[in-house]
Amino acid sequence: MERKALFLVGPTGSGKSEVALALAQALKGEIISCDAMQVYKGMDIGTAKPPSAEQRKIPHHLIDLISPRSEHSVFKHRELALKAMVRIFSRNRLPIVVGGSGLYVKAIINGLAPLPGKRTLLRKKLEARARKKGPLSLYAELRKLAPKRASKIHPNDQKRIIRALEIALVSKDDFIDWEFPSPSPLPRGERVKGEGAERTYRIVSKKSQGDWECHRQGLESIGIR
Repeated sequence: MERKALFLVGPTGSGKSEVALALAQALKGEIISCDAMQVYKGMDIGTAKPPSAEQRKIPHHLIDLISPRSEHSVFKHRELALKAMVRIFSRNRLPIVVGGSGLYVKAIINGLAPLPGKRTLLRKKLEARARKKGPLSLYAELRKLAPKRASKIHPNDQKRIIRALEIALVSKDDFIDWEFPSPSPLPRGERVKGEGAERTYRIVSKKSQGDWECHRQGLESIGIR
């Protein structure tokens, strides 16, 4: 079986789970969640987790996996997702990656920059500085050490500023290529062709039309046309 995966992305509540279930049933697939919140146990409100009944119909991966007290990251999620893909491929089934977390999807497809891991002591020192002097003082330092990266972060985004400073200080480079990807086992994106692609497009189109028809009928029922 050729190693290709299907990615279904979009905002929370847009109907991805229903479409993914139909695709998995038609294409002999298994679903991998690529959502930053669905991975946490007990976080069911506002995360649009697939109902238990749907999860029993088709194998789902990376849902209700860790405690909200545990740390999770895009690096860890990518690692878990790729391991799930290997298992799915071994069963000659199709991985269907579903989610609304763009960074997580990008990480699986393109890989991640080879950045240093978390430095707990350094991070605590930076957090203490932020509490004492505010995030703008850290942002000013980041602009000196890594101006290109600083330009992509809002001056008040304390969490990302601290992580960026942590990397810049540990790397001790004048500039680090933040966007350089690590290797990914997936082939580069191509437009899927053949019978499988046509079936996919038909299923998505049918589901989309059905959803729009339901929305139209609902609006008409309250006098909106």
